[in-house]
Amino acid sequence: MTSLSVAVAAYGSLPAATADWDLCVDSTLESCLLDAILIEQSDRRVTKLHRCWNGGWARGSVASAVVARLWPSALLDGPIAGGVGRRTLRVVSDGLSRDAVNELGRVLESGRFVTLAVVQRGPGPTEIGHWGRALALASLPMRGTALALRRAAERDEADG
Repeated sequence: MTSLSVAVAAYGSLPAATADWDLCVDSTLESCLLDAILIEQSDRRVTKLHRCWNGGWARGSVASAVVARLWPSALLDGPIAGGVGRRTLRVVSDGLSRDAVNELGRVLESGRFVTLAVVQRGPGPTEIGHWGRALALASLPMRGTALALRRAAERDEADG
């Protein structure tokens, strides 16, 4: 049985964030990566989407839903506003515990540049060594399945 987890890594500079991004995508983590985005934030507001992993079916929709769960105002303003489907947001919201939301949100606020990755793994811990330049990091489990996320995203996309 596979498990899902969400990793949030905060950085003080874009070069540090993109260097770790390149390691993540070019590493073995890519084989279990469901979705990832690299954002810039200021005052709890997403100001820019720097990168979006296009190697899978999610194309930013699931990672953006994680941001929206942590910062609901992101649904209203900024580069991910309007890009998060309600079904995907529901699956993500149901999958993250209150403690996970608090911890991931704390990390999200701790750096100007933030990578969010949703990872699918078999039994065992999620490796977070790919984020060596991060100022703060959290990797926490998310209940649910990749299939449920995919079905939700496909239904959201069909709704337009």
